[in-house]
Amino acid sequence: MKFRVVQDVKIVELDKPALPKANTTSAFLWAMREFVIELIMHRAQQIIFVAIAIFVIAGSGSRPISADELQDCPGHIGELDLPIECMCTKEAQRIRPFNVQGCEVYAWWSNICMAAVHAGIATPEGGPVRIEQREPQAEYVGCLRNDMFSNDMHHSDLPSFVVLPVESD
Repeated sequence: MKFRVVQDVKIVELDKPALPKANTTSAFLWAMREFVIELIMHRAQQIIFVAIAIFVIAGSGSRPISADELQDCPGHIGELDLPIECMCTKEAQRIRPFNVQGCEVYAWWSNICMAAVHAGIATPEGGPVRIEQREPQAEYVGCLRNDMFSNDMHHSDLPSFVVLPVESD
């Protein structure tokens, strides 16, 4: 039995070992040998893939991020993929938008770091925060917290967020 392999635009004929013709037992054993080899090769590929996946997963979250390694928070959640952990700074509180809508649950266009100060998670000097997405609210009711007023806002179809402390291990 022959099959063809294209190699550098030349067709090269290679011989494939033929099945033994001695008897049915030999043919069966030959077929079983081929099956076992294919199974082992397939299984080896699966095992290698799983080992690589475990190595990547185990290595990806093995060390907590220190506050020094957190990126500065953006002005609002916009198109962010939440949850995120970021560092609120004085400068981040000055990024547009300059206001906060809601109390405990904030409208998506509220300033993240101002909301963090309002919630008492960060100080006016800054601090690490965790931002998690919540469902849109029927009403955002403002309140006075930590010497800061937040605004009322009517329903929005856009997601809202909460500000939480960064968990330390």
